[in-house]
Amino acid sequence: MAHIMQILEETGAFGVLGPVNAQHKLTVQWPNSPPFEPGQSVPGHLLNSARSQPKVFTDFQGGGNGYLLVMLAHYSGQSTDNQMCHWIVSGVPVSDNSVEVEKGHTLAPYIPPMMGDEGQAQLFFLLLNPRPGAAFNPAAVMSELRGMMPMGPPKLNTRSFLKNTGLEVVAASVLMG
Repeated sequence: MAHIMQILEETGAFGVLGPVNAQHKLTVQWPNSPPFEPGQSVPGHLLNSARSQPKVFTDFQGGGNGYLLVMLAHYSGQSTDNQMCHWIVSGVPVSDNSVEVEKGHTLAPYIPPMMGDEGQAQLFFLLLNPRPGAAFNPAAVMSELRGMMPMGPPKLNTRSFLKNTGLEVVAASVLMG
């Protein structure tokens, strides 16, 4: 399999995320589905029927529980300044190749993306950690969430979010929807 940075480049992810330097991949598995590797396509009907949050796995061997997991969707025709934030969990430990979201603190609950089967969206999963010398501030994360919709996910400018919170991408995945 190609390196995660190559996959991010080939899928056009940098146009949405801005400059990131992920060295590890995330693999995502919804209930009753196979695991999806970075760059793979996920059938819209699978996402639309999966009401439970997915499990997330990684080749990253991090320690501690200071990680932040973010799930974003960028839909065709949408500005690259606004992604839909479908899930944020802070204080997430990584152990035995598993991102243990159930042990973290949910900042934005999982909201399944609604997608067709036409390849109209990209789903991003990002495992974030404070850059060296930076401290994680959940209040800064929440202040970056804006544009709450009554029945939908908040909007997030990922580039601004990463810059303003002092977080860096440790591991990532982009799935095509």
